[in-house]
Amino acid sequence: MSAPERLSFRYRLDGYDAGWQDAGRQRQAVYTGLNPGKYRFRVLAHNQDGLPSTQEAVFEFSIPPALYRQPLFLLLAGALAFAALWMLYRINMRRAAERLRERIEERHSERERIARDLHDTLLQGVHGLILRFQAIVYTIPAGSPARRSLEEALDRADEVLIEGRDRVRDLRTGAVDLSELHDALAALGAELEQKGGARFALTVRGTTAPLRPLVRDEVYQVGHEAIVNAFRHAHALHVKVEIEYGARQFQMTVSDDGLGIAPAYLTPMGRADHWGLRGMHERVGRIGALLAIHSDPARGSEVRLGIKAQLAYRRGTRRLFAWRRTKNDQRGDK
Repeated sequence: MSAPERLSFRYRLDGYDAGWQDAGRQRQAVYTGLNPGKYRFRVLAHNQDGLPSTQEAVFEFSIPPALYRQPLFLLLAGALAFAALWMLYRINMRRAAERLRERIEERHSERERIARDLHDTLLQGVHGLILRFQAIVYTIPAGSPARRSLEEALDRADEVLIEGRDRVRDLRTGAVDLSELHDALAALGAELEQKGGARFALTVRGTTAPLRPLVRDEVYQVGHEAIVNAFRHAHALHVKVEIEYGARQFQMTVSDDGLGIAPAYLTPMGRADHWGLRGMHERVGRIGALLAIHSDPARGSEVRLGIKAQLAYRRGTRRLFAWRRTKNDQRGDK
């Protein structure tokens, strides 16, 4: 220290500098933009002959993080952000539910209006025409070929009228309760079986699970159309329905051993001026399902509907399937 003006210095900030910095005869070091953390500032002095000091001068210090970087602040900010996102999600879900409810109400109102119009105009008009032709038939001598032909035509007209009334009744009753989906199809088959014709059987595979309302409605309508067609047009001896609640897919199959369907009518457009097969394809398209129709005059026909589990079941049902599968595996291990 005999000649302090001739001293030179070297310094290093551990945690920031990669090596020693030569400061010359300056007696200050400036650092900017240091990140929060602990630091250790080290200094070496050299005399006029270039010999270093035997000990380093050390200064340890720490820089606390800014408020917005502190763990508690980050935790609170994350909790507030999560709460805000959750509220937005709930609001969006509530709005989506309201829109869906409005659409369902509008749909039901439209179905009611269509049912009233069909009943008040078309069905009543057809019934009036049947009565008028019936009166004309009575004027034709019994045993006449013309009277026999008219009576057969009137019988067919009665069947058409009954079928139309059934459709109007379906429009008015609306959707079937979820828990009664297979029961409703079983009741329909039992009713048609009592009227004469084929034997009906329904099988449910897997554990029943709640379907989405729109999926439930469309599946019932497709099954209704397929069962009615099998009884009225296939001349089958047996009609079978299989419903499978799978963990990956929901599936419904309607099969019969009747005459089958003409190959020309197996297209999505179906038969000209008939809306049965075309309506079935339109319904499955609305819910993202797949419809396969197979027909063989020697074996009958089969209508198979399949839809993925994430589209078919209500939210949380897949976790229920997983829980049940785990329980079954545990029982199997035992």
